[in-house]
Amino acid sequence: MIAMIETPDAVDVADKIIGVDGIDAIRIGSNDLTTAMRIPGQYGHERVREAYRIVIDACRAAGKPLIIGGIRKKEQLEPYVGMGAARCYFAGADTVSCWKGPRASSRKPRRPTPRSAPDR
Repeated sequence: MIAMIETPDAVDVADKIIGVDGIDAIRIGSNDLTTAMRIPGQYGHERVREAYRIVIDACRAAGKPLIIGGIRKKEQLEPYVGMGAARCYFAGADTVSCWKGPRASSRKPRRPTPRSAPDR
């Protein structure tokens, strides 16, 4: 199970969150976190860097990965990967595609083709 950290209060108790039985990894929701900090989208801000450091340290101590969510640009991701965040991340468009893609394709009516039509 992956727990999400999206507020400064959650950052403050990251070590407790990562210590919950069944939690395999932590994911920081960077957009929600920066918004809760009242600095939306400022991923390189010193307060955001400090929040990542706290959560990365908690994950490292627990031996569990930190996944980055919401940051799309490589140059904004690299400092956090360099600090020890996992090389796995979710950016908004990826998440939307993963969520909407299967739902959208399941709604499209499918017409049988000669190859997929049942044998009579």
